[in-house]
Amino acid sequence: MTEMAAVPAVVEINTVAGIGNLPLNNEKGTIFRPFFLYNYGFIRLISIGLMEGNSSMISTEIAGFYHFYPSIAAVIGASFENKTNFMAAAWHTGVSHSPPLYLVSVAPKRHTYDMIVRSGEFTVNFLPMDKLTIIHGSGIVSGAEIDKVNKLRIPLEESIIVKCPTIESAYAAYECRVVHRYPAGDHSLFVGEVVAVHSDGSLISERGMLDPEQIDFAMYLGANTYISANPDSMRVLPEDLETLINVR
Repeated sequence: MTEMAAVPAVVEINTVAGIGNLPLNNEKGTIFRPFFLYNYGFIRLISIGLMEGNSSMISTEIAGFYHFYPSIAAVIGASFENKTNFMAAAWHTGVSHSPPLYLVSVAPKRHTYDMIVRSGEFTVNFLPMDKLTIIHGSGIVSGAEIDKVNKLRIPLEESIIVKCPTIESAYAAYECRVVHRYPAGDHSLFVGEVVAVHSDGSLISERGMLDPEQIDFAMYLGANTYISANPDSMRVLPEDLETLINVR
């Protein structure tokens, strides 16, 4: 096969959100095969020095970026004026040990956003793969339109500090009080102090971690797609750098 000349190429395409290999040809015959391509409109792909069959891609007009997925799918709960709502979230993380702080990213257009702002509280619920109906269902319809708790038959567990309940079928859940709210583009970052943790001690390994042999983690890959972890892939690595670089 003849090697292609390394010429810059600009290709404008219309894409639909999804995952897969999408071949694109420019006038020089260069073939682009981006493996992850999520978008909802026109984007411009700028390719520099690609050869035929090379999947490298550079974009300077960012319409969507999901390369940090997969992410554990969480279900965020909020209650206000005797109403409770839940929403699925992939953008969340712990940010401090002392005090224990947990961050969730929520768009202001979400019904849950207003409930968190008004109540100053939220819960974070981690559910396994066999509860995907609750996880995904809570993210595809607005709580302003339906009662998700009843529609999805979400089993509730009373919280001990905050007013919003947790989800009974969660393998772990946090009760959080909002201590900071920061605007971040088209989302807001809610930082909550974790005031109570719900967990099943039988699912904790001897090393103090969640046991992947017992929990089928639900991880969001993007584009309505979920995957789970393979416990056989788990590796425990040394903390010493010299020992680490010799690990094969």
